[in-house]
Amino acid sequence: MDVVGKAAFNGMSELMANIATSLVSMVYNKQLMNYAQENGVAAYGVIMYVQFVFLGMLFGYTFGSSPIIFGVNGIWGAVAVAEVASCILSWAFLFTQNKKYHYLISK
Repeated sequence: MDVVGKAAFNGMSELMANIATSLVSMVYNKQLMNYAQENGVAAYGVIMYVQFVFLGMLFGYTFGSSPIIFGVNGIWGAVAVAEVASCILSWAFLFTQNKKYHYLISK
């Protein structure tokens, strides 16, 4: 039981962050119901789901590249950082040049 207690205590920050996010969302939805009725709440819900998708991709990439960058020592660590930075810049360039690569970006 000691291990379970330590694990629960370790996860308290995530619990509090999720509770705070839920409370803010409820207050925001209540205010949207006052100002924009059901359509405002629906639009907010869609925006939040899109945000969750992009955050999932960002966290996945961050957690996936973290062992590559921090798991290598010496000169190979600099090479790994350069490769990851090159990959990030390549993707950023690819998706910002939508005129040249329009077939990769759905509209």
